[in-house]
Amino acid sequence: MGLAGIPLATIFFIGGAAFNFYVMLPTALPFLNNFMDIKTQLRPESYFSFVTGLMFWIGIAFEFPLVIYVLSTIGIVNPRMLSE
Repeated sequence: MGLAGIPLATIFFIGGAAFNFYVMLPTALPFLNNFMDIKTQLRPESYFSFVTGLMFWIGIAFEFPLVIYVLSTIGIVNPRMLSE
């Protein structure tokens, strides 16, 4: 796996960030902006920190299959354990 995992991890991370930006945010931002009929005023600092933080953590979450693959290769996790 070694060095071949670096581009794969990068692709997974960028895929997660793109999923967040193009699928999650267009739905989540209008919902959160009008939550419980409370009108909010977005500030650039809070908007950018929210969006970049969410993109980072969703990108990290998209790397979970790679982590499971590495743990399975090492022998820590097996398919039977995952199915339970």
